[in-house]
Amino acid sequence: MGRHIESVSGGVFVDRGGRVGGNVGTVNGAIGLVGTEVAGDVKTVNGDVTIGAGSRVRGGLTIEKPSSNWFPVTINRRSPRVIIGPDAVVEGPLEFKREVTLYVHTSARTGAITGATAIPYDTPRAPQE
Repeated sequence: MGRHIESVSGGVFVDRGGRVGGNVGTVNGAIGLVGTEVAGDVKTVNGDVTIGAGSRVRGGLTIEKPSSNWFPVTINRRSPRVIIGPDAVVEGPLEFKREVTLYVHTSARTGAITGATAIPYDTPRAPQE
């Protein structure tokens, strides 16, 4: 069981049965979790986040606002997509400090959401934009 997973420009993907003992974070890469347990928080600035089917995050989920002193960070023109999948649980708060598109499956459970409006869905996959 790993402590933390952190990346600046690369994506992070943890597949079924994965366990992270601490936090998962990126600056400029996507985060994807499937059937994974995270003991801490999930944080990113400029990446898409999928808390996929059957995943459990014991902490919260934060999307930070890009700051000008983070160099070199190429700002994505499109808002990050955040997907909370079927039977996924985020126990802590979901805090969005920049604009995102947030999809939450009707079977998922989350803490309080600030900074975004959840779009519910009940299909196996989130809607495409």
